[in-house]
Amino acid sequence: MSVEHAAGAIALLTIGMPNAAMALFRPQFETLIRGVWLLEAADEKWVRQYHEPPSEESSRAADMAPGVKLMFDELLKLEDPRVKGIVGHLDEYRAQSLRALSSLTHGGMHLMSRSGTGYPMTLVDNVVRCANGLVCYAAQMAALISTDAEANMVLVSGLHRDFRDCLPGMMDTA
Repeated sequence: MSVEHAAGAIALLTIGMPNAAMALFRPQFETLIRGVWLLEAADEKWVRQYHEPPSEESSRAADMAPGVKLMFDELLKLEDPRVKGIVGHLDEYRAQSLRALSSLTHGGMHLMSRSGTGYPMTLVDNVVRCANGLVCYAAQMAALISTDAEANMVLVSGLHRDFRDCLPGMMDTA
């Protein structure tokens, strides 16, 4: 779902709908966090509930689901080295970007002011780089849970190397 939000945002940028595009970057981040949490830290009860068909009961359960902050708290406690690095990078991203992402998603001051003046290309470039970085983290998680994590991580490392010019600076160490 996180990758779909990124692809949707890029598509919206290309057809001249930057406000709608910018609004998708926070859900891109949050769905990635939820996915990592479900894979690595969630109680089995939550994993099952996220895979149940929508119903009145599942809607009530969704209202009780942990928020992103609680998910992060649980992820940060993990000692497993195969996910610790990814969680650390996502926490850095959260610290640097969440306030701005909230403003863009919820029609905040930045979004409203950009409706009239437009977005500077440096801002669009930075946001797209960050979205690409989150896609790489999603690829890392997919590789980690695959049947051949080691071979698939080689492919993901290739993404980091081959597309360095399209990724944020924090990806340089990946």
